[in-house]
Amino acid sequence: MTYVQLAYNATLGVMTVLSLALTIISLLGYERTKNSKFLFITLAFLSFFIKGIWLSYNSYIHPIEIDFDFWLPVLVLDNIILILFYFTTLKR
Repeated sequence: MTYVQLAYNATLGVMTVLSLALTIISLLGYERTKNSKFLFITLAFLSFFIKGIWLSYNSYIHPIEIDFDFWLPVLVLDNIILILFYFTTLKR
């Protein structure tokens, strides 16, 4: 396993765990406030979580077909987007 593959797997794991945690946090925020904005942000976090599960599954089923040099920057950008979404919900 190369360093790029290792970085890809670590970044994918961070994105998946972070998106699950943020899905739960935003769902709790929706339950508390009943604000529909939290429901939409929950769906956005949930979609990132599903993407993380799907990419993890595909990286272990078809590891040869993954272009790690392409997907690593994409996953880093996904993590930045997740953090920005989270700070958007805190800004209220």
